[in-house]
Amino acid sequence: MVRQPRPPAEAWIVTSNALRHFRGERPDAAFPVTWVGISLNEENRWLQAAFVTNADSLELVVGVSQAEDAHFERLRFGLPAQPGLLRRQGWPPFLFTVEGKALFVEMKGKPAFETNRVRVQREQSIVVFSDASRSEDVRYLRAALETLAEFTGRKMRLAFTSTPPDGSGRTDWLFWLSDTGIPPGVRSGVKEGLRIWKDSPAVVIPPRPTPTQEAASALSGMAGRSFPNQLFIPGLDQPIPLGRGLPFPAAATGGWEDSFGRTVLGFEPEGKGVVYSFASRFHPHWNGLPESPDFPLVLGRLLMPAPGPDARDARVLDDAQLQPRRTGERPPTVPPVRRTDLRVELGWLVLVLFGAERLFSQQRKTVSYFRTEKTARTSPSPVLD
Repeated sequence: MVRQPRPPAEAWIVTSNALRHFRGERPDAAFPVTWVGISLNEENRWLQAAFVTNADSLELVVGVSQAEDAHFERLRFGLPAQPGLLRRQGWPPFLFTVEGKALFVEMKGKPAFETNRVRVQREQSIVVFSDASRSEDVRYLRAALETLAEFTGRKMRLAFTSTPPDGSGRTDWLFWLSDTGIPPGVRSGVKEGLRIWKDSPAVVIPPRPTPTQEAASALSGMAGRSFPNQLFIPGLDQPIPLGRGLPFPAAATGGWEDSFGRTVLGFEPEGKGVVYSFASRFHPHWNGLPESPDFPLVLGRLLMPAPGPDARDARVLDDAQLQPRRTGERPPTVPPVRRTDLRVELGWLVLVLFGAERLFSQQRKTVSYFRTEKTARTSPSPVLD
């Protein structure tokens, strides 16, 4: 006979209450558990990134995290001509160094986090390759990239070409706007950190099956109208209209989806880089993104993703958020709703009310008749002169 261990009558758990140590949902417990969180009251400041702006200045992205919040600030300095310390009130000094052609910045006087010393990004190299069928696509993409560079102040080197790149030279992003496939020599650069954006072929693909008119009307809430397909991009409040039926990518991970949950933008990490497969194009006939005011913002989140606090996050959870849920407690029971068919009773009630109304109406006529007769008998006869 195997004995099952009895659960304890009560358990106490004492851990740190730092948010970075918790993931997922709160656990369930079949017995009383009291979770006590210990706060370290720490404050973390770290150097996240550094880059040269289009005004030839040096901008540092620094993170600040306390118990209540975590955010990033930007500190701008003149681009130093030689190695030395960069000082700003309220911050520890930053050491600027040069190693060959590479520039580095290090925050001094703080624990050596993994990214405490970062390499300065001098400029971001973006190459747009396109064929003749993508002339309008390139026009919209160029306008969005130039707007992004002006808004962020990042130094970006943009190159637009109709000659297929051969993979030589340093390139951070490659937009491959063509029906031709990506050559192996170019794609091999993905493992070294290249990011490639490949759009959909220009051929018209027959649309995939869509919901019926009745289901579409129910989804849209507008009877008599078809349900339009839309593109849902994380971070945007409103979806983007999506046009044609498309060859949806069979990527390992999906980023953007349409109204039916199909992947419109998929990405496949390879080494240090990523290949993005876009089942559409930067053209108004394909979707509403090129003419959307959010187009530069969407590109910015891809080209310059916002950093996260990760291991340096000092935010804490409240004690109430730490307590597990009790599985032994029965949820409040709701009495079942008794459903009775009253159609027969309602039918009899209608008949009774109708008969009563007829009877009451007949009685009123009888009383009115007798009153008329009584009045006629008691009234005096007219006297003739």
